[in-house]
Amino acid sequence: GDGRPGVALLSDDLCPEADAEAPQLPEGELVCVQEVSTKFGQPTRCVLHFKQVELDDVMLLLCLLAKVPDPEVSPEHDRDADAQNRVHLAFNRVSQKMDLALQVLAAQ
Repeated sequence: GDGRPGVALLSDDLCPEADAEAPQLPEGELVCVQEVSTKFGQPTRCVLHFKQVELDDVMLLLCLLAKVPDPEVSPEHDRDADAQNRVHLAFNRVSQKMDLALQVLAAQ
């Protein structure tokens, strides 16, 4: 690792649109972009957010995902910037849902 407590959007061949300015996450969290299959077998790119939490003295690993929005089909769009913006939009969505899921779980 690079010594960071958490890892945000991983930048590799599978996720060329991830960038070095992705937000850092707290220790025990990981966010990555992964292609997953829908229930009908169609591949779709998603942002996955993993978070290690302890509830009632039990260690849990939560994982939520959000679909990366489809690209704009327009010749004047900067494709790299658009791809990066779509990944960040999905990241923001999944992070908000993670916060909500933790609130619901903690209230039970």
